[in-house]
Formats: sequence, C-alpha cells, structure tokens
Amino acid sequence: MRLIDHSPSADDIKSIGGLYKESFGKAWKEKSIWETLSVPGTFAMLDEKGLCIFRMVLDEAEIFYIGVPEPHRKQGIASRILQEAIKFLKEKAVNKIFLEVSEENEPAINFYRKAGFGVIGKRAGYYKEGVAALNMALAVE
Repeated sequence: MRLIDHSPSADDIKSIGGLYKESFGKAWKEKSIWETLSVPGTFAMLDEKGLCIFRMVLDEAEIFYIGVPEPHRKQGIASRILQEAIKFLKEKAVNKIFLEVSEENEPAINFYRKAGFGVIGKRAGYYKEGVAALNMALAVE
C-alpha cells in the first residue's frame, strides 16, 4: 500500500488514472489528477488493485473516491484501503471523516455503513437525473 502526497510522480498519475478508469468506467484526465493531488492536504492511498483519494483540512477529512476494479471486488481490498486511510488520518489528528454517495448506490452505502459511517444528510437532485446524494460521516476515535 502506498500513500501519495501532493507531489505525485508521472507513474503515480498513470496508476491513479488507470485504477480510476477501471473502477468507475470513465477516464480522469492526468492534468486533473495532478491538479487534485497538488492541493495541500490531498492524498491517494493506493495498492495495485484499488485506490482512495481524500483530503484533510485541520481536524476533518473528506473522501472523494474509493475504487476497486470489478474483477477485484468482494475481496476486502476497499476495506483494507479505507482502513489504511483512516489510520493515516487518525495519526494526523483528524477526528471526523465525511463523504457523499448516490442514494442509488446500495453496495457503496452498505460498505460505508459496515465501516462505521452514518448518514448525516441528503442533497436532493445532486446527481444527474435528479438522484440525491447521501452525506455520511465517521467519527474517528
């Protein structure tokens, strides 16, 4: 498992782009990846089969993406990556982690609930076709 900070290498960018495309079925431009990771407090937690992109500000963090390509799902990879990200954030004195997820993405909602996240709000019509986003949070102890 590798932690990538605000100074990603060209190989890091390619790895993130490849995992993102395999996980979500759409490309993430290399320039956009670099711009995202260049913001202070933004990190990528990677292994060869998955990724988590998150940002911390003071004592809070937000998870932007957790992705595992289809052939590698249901093997505990996302859980392992998330736990490593949470461990890192805890070491940095983060005490609350936020994320948002489509209310139609039941597998992701169940995954986050199993990890201890709870629903704290809902944004109606946030995604295409009027789908709401659930706001979830985890208190880091």
